[in-house]
Amino acid sequence: MSNLIAFEPIPMDVKQFTEEIASGRFDAQENPLTNTYNFGVHNYHRYFTLSGHLFGAAAFICKEERYQSWPQDMRAAVDSLAREATAYQHQLAAAEDAEILAKLDRRRTR
Repeated sequence: MSNLIAFEPIPMDVKQFTEEIASGRFDAQENPLTNTYNFGVHNYHRYFTLSGHLFGAAAFICKEERYQSWPQDMRAAVDSLAREATAYQHQLAAAEDAEILAKLDRRRTR
């Protein structure tokens, strides 16, 4: 597939992408900061665009039939706790990004 800026997206398993990046196969990569730092990609790709368009997610799944069979107060409690857990996960992710950015900044200024 061709595009105007000549990027060729190549899907890569996270278990292999650091080796591929180290080999020079990729000029760029798209990952959350946690992957970029924890897999050592920052050692090969020094520049980052902090677009905020990536985030981790965990599915909270229940059959509709089962969910509807619960009493209203139980459904309300589960809904409320799911919203609370989502907000907490977002806080954790933001804190982790800030921690990683601080580590990357320290490396740059050494």
